[in-house]
Amino acid sequence: MKESVEEVSRLSRRSFLLASAQLAGALWVVAPVESLAVPILKAEAEKKKRDRRLLTIKAESRVRKKAITLHNLNTGEHLELFARSGRERNDECQGQVQKFLRDHRTGEQHAIDPDLIDILADIQYACDRRGVFEILSGYRSPKTNTMLRKRSNNVARKSYHMTGQAIDIRFQGLSTRELRNVARSLKRGGVGYYPKSSFVHIDTGPVRTW
Repeated sequence: MKESVEEVSRLSRRSFLLASAQLAGALWVVAPVESLAVPILKAEAEKKKRDRRLLTIKAESRVRKKAITLHNLNTGEHLELFARSGRERNDECQGQVQKFLRDHRTGEQHAIDPDLIDILADIQYACDRRGVFEILSGYRSPKTNTMLRKRSNNVARKSYHMTGQAIDIRFQGLSTRELRNVARSLKRGGVGYYPKSSFVHIDTGPVRTW
């Protein structure tokens, strides 16, 4: 009877030790995972914060670079403005652009598509340089467009110039070919290349090239 009690006692101790070892093993598996998860999650959170900060810095840098300078070769006028993306537009700025890009032959003005100026700003940003956009043609009245069509086959009958959606440009410090390539890469509208006359046509119509 004594031996059986001691045997039971040994079995109980053995079961207790085995159960304790299993529990310790279980804790060993769980504990490291939990302890590692905390710094990993913290590191990911910090990385997201840094990424958001970098994105903010890039965005601010991009906005600052949207200050552009225009030179109208027909009137000799210069205009420096800040092109703002999005729905918010500066009415006073748009009025200046409308006057600046008027038909220099007739003096007529027309509302200019704000996206046209945004494209110029994006071209400058893509080139990563400040320069002056030389304007050869902005708005054209129907009368002027008809007259130009008689002189050249390159003038469209329903030109986007007549709706304030087109501009013919050069960009100082950039060849006409380079300017064309940058404009095409944006895929923001129509891009026409005129190497003989050394200018690039930009408009806010459908994406197309010629």
